[in-house]
Amino acid sequence: MKKFEQMPCARCGEVTAMSAEQLASIRAEVSDFPPLVAGVCPRCMMKDPAMKAEMDAWIAGYKHRLVGKVRGALVRPLEVIDRFVEGLK
Repeated sequence: MKKFEQMPCARCGEVTAMSAEQLASIRAEVSDFPPLVAGVCPRCMMKDPAMKAEMDAWIAGYKHRLVGKVRGALVRPLEVIDRFVEGLK
């Protein structure tokens, strides 16, 4: 993996933020990556109402997709058991 230079947050200057190059590299590899902003740390993003709303919407969608995957993984074994029991009747 390519090593990137760390940069301070443009707003607070304390926390390390991701550069546009880093975000582009990660988004090329990860299809469902959160809407992070280049040069701004996640802590400052959550303080900004517009950025927080966008992140909250992404988190809600991610939770919905995750719960759907978990439900699907739980249902498949139950369907196999139901078919087995039906075969015994």
